[in-house]
Amino acid sequence: MPLGLLASYMTYRHIPPERMHTPLILAHPTRDAWTPMGISTRWLQRIAAPVELVPLRECGHFPVEEPGLTDLIHTVEKVTGALGAEER
Repeated sequence: MPLGLLASYMTYRHIPPERMHTPLILAHPTRDAWTPMGISTRWLQRIAAPVELVPLRECGHFPVEEPGLTDLIHTVEKVTGALGAEER
């Protein structure tokens, strides 16, 4: 990780999850060794908006393995399809 990225992350004033009011879908790889799902679910439970967790099966931090990649594609299609329906 570049030190500049780490430094900017450490000094950025993040919004606490309790103040987040935008609905959120979190697509999380089930075999993510960098960010275990337990960390993400604890954060997700604190969000003030409606949330959904989509497990990406059998893949790691960069979800290119199947069937997790297909899970991710279906999730993106679901979200973009919903956006398209709102525009009609």
